[in-house]
Amino acid sequence: MSVSIENNKELLLNNIDKTLQYVNKISEYDVKLTWIFKKPLRLGFMVHLLVLSILLFVSFYLHFRIAKDQSMVFVLYSICFLMASYMFLTFVINKVLVLSKKSDNAKFLKEYPKLRSDAYNSLQNESVIPPTYWAADYLLLIKQYLSDKRADNLKEALNILESELRHNQQMMQLSVIKDQIKELMYVEMWNASRILRKLD
Repeated sequence: MSVSIENNKELLLNNIDKTLQYVNKISEYDVKLTWIFKKPLRLGFMVHLLVLSILLFVSFYLHFRIAKDQSMVFVLYSICFLMASYMFLTFVINKVLVLSKKSDNAKFLKEYPKLRSDAYNSLQNESVIPPTYWAADYLLLIKQYLSDKRADNLKEALNILESELRHNQQMMQLSVIKDQIKELMYVEMWNASRILRKLD
């Protein structure tokens, strides 16, 4: 009599390890692809504003300290030139570095669709874990339930996982409600103290 993988703890643990390998492999491919196309100089609005403010300050400083005889129009042209140069350089540096990463990883970019597709197809064909749980965190929890003898088969492990996920979600909702009640209490206390001050 043959036992299915879902009901054989040792086979199931091996299958979870294999599933985890494929999931991690797909994740590595996706992370590498994202890294290749990520702009190295991703400065936020505030950083750009800070740099442009510094450029503005330097321009005015140079005008009033060094080039006193220059007209204000010259200063404004200088500021505009510095700002445009800064934005252009940021754009060019990002473009050049991304193109460099793309050329260095041309082989990977060419093979990426097939690599990811092969890993995904292997995952679909070999894993007994439902696709909903193809995340490293879930797989590690399922493996832990089986190793700790909290579950003897896949169905029990998935039931434990689902109940813990529901429990965590409920706890988060309770925490939000608790914070809302605290906020309401503070508002009521503030209103009460305001009314008492008016009565005095």
